[in-house]
Amino acid sequence: MLCFKCMIRNLNLKVVTLVASSVVLISCTTVPLTREERIGPDDGSDVCRSNVVALDSTGDFFAEDMIKGAVTGAVAGGLYAILSGKSGSDAATAIAAGAVVGAAGGYFKHRMEQGRDQAVLAISNDLSRESDELDKADYAVHALIACRISQRDHIRADYASGRISRSEAQRRWSLLQTQVQRDNNLMQMVAENIGKRQDQYRDANEQIAAEFDISKLPPAQQREARRRMAINDREIDQEYRREIATIDRDIAKKRKSPAGKKSSANLEQEKKQRQAAAQKERDTKKTVNKKTGGEKSAVQLASKFSSTQKKAENTVSTAKNYQSEVAVLDNGFEKSSLLESLHKPIYALQVILPTVG
Repeated sequence: MLCFKCMIRNLNLKVVTLVASSVVLISCTTVPLTREERIGPDDGSDVCRSNVVALDSTGDFFAEDMIKGAVTGAVAGGLYAILSGKSGSDAATAIAAGAVVGAAGGYFKHRMEQGRDQAVLAISNDLSRESDELDKADYAVHALIACRISQRDHIRADYASGRISRSEAQRRWSLLQTQVQRDNNLMQMVAENIGKRQDQYRDANEQIAAEFDISKLPPAQQREARRRMAINDREIDQEYRREIATIDRDIAKKRKSPAGKKSSANLEQEKKQRQAAAQKERDTKKTVNKKTGGEKSAVQLASKFSSTQKKAENTVSTAKNYQSEVAVLDNGFEKSSLLESLHKPIYALQVILPTVG
């Protein structure tokens, strides 16, 4: 049997160089940007700087590498190809394949190293943390949107009232457009990273369900599993009915408010969307219940994943639509908001009414 040192001495130098350079290339693609590169330096001109920093801070979490095996998978694939006597092109293919395998299932494989039950617990804990961070990100996204809209409307109001000249309005508007464009780059980065992490959780959720596949059980245990499935299905249906009742109460309460009476169509749309989300969650739980033979921990994990995925989808959707939400098109400072257009008539009434009668 050849010793390992002898094998290393016989390696093709070009192939070794190919593997080394490929690993460096893979590593370089994951080098994170600095905060200044992401959001620019603080020159004191951005009134929403604290909101941008808050969003960037949440982005740090979602940029964390969940997949420990991507680079090592590529190295292992390349070295295996070399030690098997394959050509340089075959080794390169193996490197790429190793990286893909690491990226596709690295998180689940890493969690499964301690066994199935520990994996379920670890993934559940990870999802809890993910949910908390998504709440922070969602708050940061909406806070930045609100700040930019306020900044936008102040420029419009100052120009409409004559407090600033057209050239000054144009200067401030151009600065705002630059800031919004930079915000948008950050928004898209955060949204993309959230999506990548959700792909990993989705893969892990499917793999866990497969681990509890009822077909792998002996007949007696399959019968017990079917009994658990029936009980779980009833509980899932009860939870769904309670959620639908909660949605109905929420919408009914909103309809009674002054704002609700003016936005009946919007409330109906909100109701349909929430009902559809509740139904989707119910169906997901039932699917996992069936796949896992009613194994409680797997069903609970699927439920937690579904809830986290819902948060992720909402945050990603808002982030991706950031520019259209803030809407700072060219010369947009010349347009007044509805609130601004109503302000003067309301004020006039307040002055005139006391003099009547």
